[in-house]
Amino acid sequence: MSENFIIIDIDECLDPSIAARCVENAECCNLPAHFACKCKPGFEGDGEELCTDIDECARAGSCGINAECQNLPGNYTCHCREGFEGNPYDGCVDIDECTYPNACGPGAICTNLEGGYRCDCPEGFDGDARSAGCVDYNECARSPCGRNAHCANEVG
Repeated sequence: MSENFIIIDIDECLDPSIAARCVENAECCNLPAHFACKCKPGFEGDGEELCTDIDECARAGSCGINAECQNLPGNYTCHCREGFEGNPYDGCVDIDECTYPNACGPGAICTNLEGGYRCDCPEGFDGDARSAGCVDYNECARSPCGRNAHCANEVG
């Protein structure tokens, strides 16, 4: 005569008093005949005493080139530095702001820089190169030609 036994696993995690043994940022995992507390993804520890955040930004290569890493509880995110664009996880490339219309004021020369740009007035011009623009500088206003001489300002 043989006896048939049916073994039914009891999910201990359904019992609030048992599940409460798992600390913050941990989850109760039902296992055959027992349970375990396991830290959630992005956290490390034993699950019953402590689960601390893993600083993914401390790992080299978490983000691509020209990107900044921001650690978040249980996760992290990457974003391109100012003046760069692209996929921050793969790498960001410089934005050529000089291709934008009106990047500099009228008459100004735009120079693209790594992560930014510069606006300059050409030689012989003066003004606010970033916004108002450049205007001809009247060199005759300094009386460079001497006494009784006629000065003629030319553009530039």
